[in-house]
Amino acid sequence: MALPTLESILIALDWAVQGAGALVILLFAVRAVRSRAWREPFPGLAVLQGPDIIQVAAILMVYVLLAFALQFVVQWRLAGAAGPLETGSRAWHAAYAADSTAKLVACVLIIGILRTRPGAAFSPPRLRWHQVAILAVPATLAILVATSAMYHGLVWLWRVVEPGYVPDQHAVLEALQDDPMPPVGTWHLFAQAVLVAPLVEELFFRGLLLEAALRYLRRPGVAIATSAVLFGLVHYGVPMSVLPLTAMGLALGYLRVRYGSLGMCIAVHVLFNLRTMLYALLAPDLLNEP
Repeated sequence: MALPTLESILIALDWAVQGAGALVILLFAVRAVRSRAWREPFPGLAVLQGPDIIQVAAILMVYVLLAFALQFVVQWRLAGAAGPLETGSRAWHAAYAADSTAKLVACVLIIGILRTRPGAAFSPPRLRWHQVAILAVPATLAILVATSAMYHGLVWLWRVVEPGYVPDQHAVLEALQDDPMPPVGTWHLFAQAVLVAPLVEELFFRGLLLEAALRYLRRPGVAIATSAVLFGLVHYGVPMSVLPLTAMGLALGYLRVRYGSLGMCIAVHVLFNLRTMLYALLAPDLLNEP
């Protein structure tokens, strides 16, 4: 009897994950209807004088200028020896490392702002780490099944118009699949996608930006939608991911305002990206079959 291949195991596991995610969505919907929680989704929320638009713009400016400066220094130090700035090249990896450094600096600045000027007082007590872990798992399952269904549906619809259409992939996934690299390069991309990106994106979109939107808009639903749409649009480099990631931003924004926990949003984002990166490393062909 032949042993199952790694690809078949991952496919079966993914089906199990999708089924569990669908069940979580169903249970959440039933509970919301029965408890009538949908009438007051954010009980006890009090909007404070939190971050302002100037601080949001300042963080963006610091990040962009620092990333540009670091990448310029890296390219100057390499002096062309790393080759062209193509996906997967040495120069590309160096530029990506510079970008990660700029993001980490931005994280420190955002944390400082959020600690000194909180934008909202949330009614639940601060969640402990074990509570974050317990809630993050079903939330991740639900977001995975919802975004996957949206992505596959969009690709299917586009192929009706343009048969044979192949959706674009994120540059990190392309680098992992197409270009052999030393282990340090692989681990850098893995750490950037699974740790750095979730940290900086959640601190900015569900932290600084969402709290600033709450301050000016005063309506949680509109503030969540604003941060979610902008979160989706920054991923315009992969057009088919914009709408699914906007939906992910809506879910994460709800979790942020409902439970008052940025830690949960970061944990969900980490698990979401971890699944994608494991597929890219272990069975990249599955990512190419939307």
